[in-house]
Amino acid sequence: LNAKYNYHWLKPDVISYTSLIHCYCNDGQIVEAEHVLWQMFELYHARYLNRYPDTRAFTIIFNAMANQQNNTASTSHKKKQVDIPQRILALVEKMEEMTMNSEDDNHNQNCGRSVIAYNSALNALGKFGMVSEAEDLVQHMHDLHDNGQL
Repeated sequence: LNAKYNYHWLKPDVISYTSLIHCYCNDGQIVEAEHVLWQMFELYHARYLNRYPDTRAFTIIFNAMANQQNNTASTSHKKKQVDIPQRILALVEKMEEMTMNSEDDNHNQNCGRSVIAYNSALNALGKFGMVSEAEDLVQHMHDLHDNGQL
């Protein structure tokens, strides 16, 4: 870019990073997509981003993880999948933590947590045969709804 132009308005935002997550997931690079998501949290806390990742960022990764189960043809894919169920649960936990930390912040309220994101997580858990964890998550959704939080 030519240095004489002022490009300060080109600063990447949540949509930019979510698009990058989508690119990584489309290319099967889920770990890299997760790194971008974690980076988004760091950038928010460093006041570079003005809000947390949104529902779309989580949903894209959950869906990519679910689709990873469909790609079990090679041994290398199976090795990569071993920890995906634990990573799904870690992302759900981070989504919860993010929402709890932003309850007093109107700009971030329920940024990641939504029925859509939970349904994507449930789908991914189901693809990996984690029925008990999926049942627990549905019960948690009921509890959140009953308390007016979802």
